[in-house]
Amino acid sequence: MSVIRRISCWIVRRYTTTWMIIFFLISFIFLWLFNVSLFPISNQELIKLSGHQGMLDRMFFYSAQDAFTALKNYGALGRKLYLAILFTDFFFIIVYNLAFSFLITAILLIICGNGSAWLKLNVIPFGMGFFDCIENICIVVMLKIYPLNSKIIGTISGLATLCKWVFALVLLSCLIYSGILIFLHCFGFWKYTIKR
Repeated sequence: MSVIRRISCWIVRRYTTTWMIIFFLISFIFLWLFNVSLFPISNQELIKLSGHQGMLDRMFFYSAQDAFTALKNYGALGRKLYLAILFTDFFFIIVYNLAFSFLITAILLIICGNGSAWLKLNVIPFGMGFFDCIENICIVVMLKIYPLNSKIIGTISGLATLCKWVFALVLLSCLIYSGILIFLHCFGFWKYTIKR
C-alpha cells in the first residue's frame, strides 16, 4: 500500500463531522489571532513594527533578496515576534490540514462513496502543510542566523511558499468543483455517476 493511500485511509477512518467542525473552529481562531486581531502575536503587530512589511508567509513568492530585505525591515523586535508567530504556526498547520482533509473526505464520501480511489484527494492539504512546514523552518533559520544571509535557504523558503500556495489553489479548485457537483445534484441537474 502506497504512503498516499495509507494516509488517505487513516484520514477516512478518523473522519467524523464533529472533529471536522472542531478543527475548523480552531483554525478560524488561529486565523483571527494571526491576521485580524490586535494581539501582540499577530501580523498586524508585525506590520506596525516593520513599517508595513508583514509576514513572508503571506506573499505568493519571494526571492532570497526579498527575504533578506524583509528580515532587515522587521527590526529586532519584529524578528523576535515573527519567531513567536512561526512556532505557533506549526500547531496551526496540523489543525488546518486535518480540517480540510476531513472536509474533502466528507464531500467525496457523498459523491463517490466509501472505498473510491477518489478519496485519495483528501491528502492534498498535507501537501500544502508539508511546504508550509518547509517554509516555516527556512524562515526560522534565517531569523536565527540574522544578520548572516543564506541565499540557499532564502531561495528554498521562497519556492516552498510558492508550492504551498499552488497546493492551496489545487485544494480550492477541488472544493469548488465538488461543491458545484453537489449543488447540481441537489437541484436535479446532475446525478452522481462516479463509480462507487
